[in-house]
Amino acid sequence: MSLLKQVEGNEKWIGIGIGAIIVLASLYAFLGPDTREGTWRYGACKVFLELSTTFPRTLSIIAVSENRNGAKIVYNQKNPYGHTQTQLMECTFRQEGNQVSLSRVTIDRRAFHDEVLIADFNRSLPSVLANLPDLTYPKRPPSKLEDLKP
Repeated sequence: MSLLKQVEGNEKWIGIGIGAIIVLASLYAFLGPDTREGTWRYGACKVFLELSTTFPRTLSIIAVSENRNGAKIVYNQKNPYGHTQTQLMECTFRQEGNQVSLSRVTIDRRAFHDEVLIADFNRSLPSVLANLPDLTYPKRPPSKLEDLKP
């Protein structure tokens, strides 16, 4: 009988403990380290972006999204006059068996017309896929406006 009374007295604490674990796990999942990584589609699109940019050192990737056919990269870039532009690049890949190729690129929803650069990139794509760049997604922007101030 005494063991049953001890269990009944601890039910409250067991419930509080389980609730605390659930809350802490939820907070960690929501606010925990943001080190998500992309797939080869993001890596290949990132390499093409760097190759097609006049000043690749001025690139700053803001956001990334991927689907099964390609990747979208939102980035900031300084133009030759020193002004910062925000643009969207969409890369679409075609996969036929083990062969992968870049089939279409758009920048700000306009077609990228340098077919020679796309053809050259497709020839080098096996090397790019063998040696992918850093695939870590950019950090999410802060939710508070005050945190955006420099």
